[in-house]
Amino acid sequence: MRRGTKKLTLISLIIFDLLGLQACKNKKLLDKNEKNPTVQTFQAQSNGPQTLGKSPYDYTLWYQGGVKHTLSWYGASQRGGAAFKATWSDSDDFLARVGYSWTNAGEDIKNIGNISCQFSYKKSGEGTAGNYNYIGIYGWIRNETATDPNEKLVEYYIVDDWFGNGEQSEKTPITTATTQGNVLGTYQLDGATYQVIKNVREDQPSIDGNQTFTQYFAIRQSPRQKGTISISEHFAQWQKMGLAIGKVTESSFLVERSGESGWLDCTYLKFTKN
Repeated sequence: MRRGTKKLTLISLIIFDLLGLQACKNKKLLDKNEKNPTVQTFQAQSNGPQTLGKSPYDYTLWYQGGVKHTLSWYGASQRGGAAFKATWSDSDDFLARVGYSWTNAGEDIKNIGNISCQFSYKKSGEGTAGNYNYIGIYGWIRNETATDPNEKLVEYYIVDDWFGNGEQSEKTPITTATTQGNVLGTYQLDGATYQVIKNVREDQPSIDGNQTFTQYFAIRQSPRQKGTISISEHFAQWQKMGLAIGKVTESSFLVERSGESGWLDCTYLKFTKN
């Protein structure tokens, strides 16, 4: 009886140890899952900016035609809090973006603070985004007192990178052959030269439906895939060049493309506002 009891006790201890080890593994797995919330993936068009959980950010997904378009947000505690992955396939136009958004009426530029964006990402190969495509900061500006009716609504881009197209390599900066419009000048910021282009779009989709509106482009002359974009300082440079900036509706990190199939995956994305 004693030998049997001793043997049973030994087996029981081994079983308890194994159960304890498994429980420890399960706890670690739960802890890991709590720190890595489920990625949220959106496929339907967002119909304007939509809130991203318990974060200060909104997302927008918009496209014309095509199938299998997605925007996947990694979560407020991951990769800087704003990071997302976008995938696209054969659409006429596709925009995926995450960032700050104010009301549709816009927030006075004097009240939005000093905004910047830290970013890094990986992307699909050259030529996977159609003839025109942009990676960088994007938003809309309202100029209620503008004397030129075409400048009452402005679509703006701070373009730090792109995928290239059939005529240009992604290693060269975008030109007016892609944006159209006229070059207004250049300035130095964020460690590089930016060229400013102004263009007018007639009867095209906007945040107010199809409208005629103005576009501002600031094109980095040395494309990059990581760094900091000093958004508010770009606005200041534009004002020095005589460009109107009244109320800003959003400042988001954007990937826009016009064809082919590809992807962009942010390894880090964070906005700061002082």
